[in-house]
Amino acid sequence: MPAIKPNNYDFWCDPKTDTDGAAGEFAPTLVSSGQFFQRALLDELNNAVSIPGFAFVDTFVENNGWNFQQCTTTCVNTQSSLVNTVGFGTLAGAPYYTLLNARQVPGYSAPGGSTFAPGGGNPNLIRRGFSQDTTNLSPFTFNSVWEGDVLADIFDTMLGGDPNTGGGSLQFLDWGTTSHSSSFNPNEVGCNSINGCATGVTTQVWHIRNDWKFSDGNSVTANDVAYSIIAYRDVPSSLLQGYVVNVVSAVGLDCGSGQPCKTLQVKLQGQSALFDFNIGATQYVLEKSLWAPYCGDPPVAGGTCASPTFDPMYPSANSPGIEVGAGPWSCIAPISGTGVTAGHIGGPCAETSTGALTGGAITHDGRILLSENTFMARCCPTGTSATSSSLYKISYSDHNNDGVVNILDLADVASNYGTNNAYWCNANIACTGGLVGAVNLATVAIYFGHGITTPFTPSTLVQVDPRVDPFFCPAAGC
Repeated sequence: MPAIKPNNYDFWCDPKTDTDGAAGEFAPTLVSSGQFFQRALLDELNNAVSIPGFAFVDTFVENNGWNFQQCTTTCVNTQSSLVNTVGFGTLAGAPYYTLLNARQVPGYSAPGGSTFAPGGGNPNLIRRGFSQDTTNLSPFTFNSVWEGDVLADIFDTMLGGDPNTGGGSLQFLDWGTTSHSSSFNPNEVGCNSINGCATGVTTQVWHIRNDWKFSDGNSVTANDVAYSIIAYRDVPSSLLQGYVVNVVSAVGLDCGSGQPCKTLQVKLQGQSALFDFNIGATQYVLEKSLWAPYCGDPPVAGGTCASPTFDPMYPSANSPGIEVGAGPWSCIAPISGTGVTAGHIGGPCAETSTGALTGGAITHDGRILLSENTFMARCCPTGTSATSSSLYKISYSDHNNDGVVNILDLADVASNYGTNNAYWCNANIACTGGLVGAVNLATVAIYFGHGITTPFTPSTLVQVDPRVDPFFCPAAGC
């Protein structure tokens, strides 16, 4: 397919490799998918398509002030701070996707003084350095691992993988969703402009969380996710299009007037064990109202947003940015500049070595400043938003700490309605007249089906941080 910025730096054309690779991509089970991909990989190695290089996953230098493994007193060595992703460690573009576990060791004394302390001695700062410049900080034109690293901080996806799992054992959390399902109809015909028509269609249904919000406070809707998928397919995105070339359609099913617009339907040609990953874990969700003026509505091929010269952090170099996502970090303009007022959510949030505002092209001694996204569903265990955040309310609603707000929690709060139950009568939620009331019941009802670790219980996740419920755990974890 024609693309403005092809992401392949070289091309290997071989029928055997292509056959095995395609079979792996569209195999119905992960086991058979892995077997086909192994055949393709061995064929490439035997033909010297590329020279393999190997590195241990843990060979990344980190500041020891982030390392909880040394904890013996004020913190616990089973808690996570630095998180290695299986196969990638903390490599740029592939670390634990939120960096939200990065916690400084309490009372850490850095050899050489505060300059060498985590955050340069600032307890509220995470410093992450790049060894190369960035050029495009757009989901449509990014190419390098450093650019992907920034985008993964700002934007979010519907699914998130447990970083301690991989391959056939990968555990996907409903990150921006409450649940998702998939079915295959071998007789249905699905068509798109890329592949034409094919018989056999997979239908996915995704249920968007009520508390999933962009960093500007607007709720993420099914229409936003649907728009993002179609835009990456049709505009297209240089790196994300490959995951959605089989998409037939993406639509919100409950997006009429007065409806919540939280149910997304995606149809894809064929079937594949990778479809959940392709749609749920790779597609950065865009706020449609911000991107439609640049990508078209519906998205159009070759839209302005796909141009390498288009900078969403600094459109036309004189307008407030649209670098707005639902991820853990927010791009907020630190100072006023040409056409931008300090504090604008969406940027630009980068500065040159001289402190001047700049767009996504960052060179030596420049920096990108990201702030905690207080609207994120898993924010914030500390700070001014701690007791009013969605994370607090979910932790509160999940009374039995099984990772999801379910009928057991709803029945528990209902059975204590009108009593002075010490747990449910929470002053940060409501405790009118010292009694459990309608607000307490409504809070649990709003988060019904939501969770921190769904569809898994914390005990079934691989190496989960014991402080998964930061508000109701003892210091040693729960």
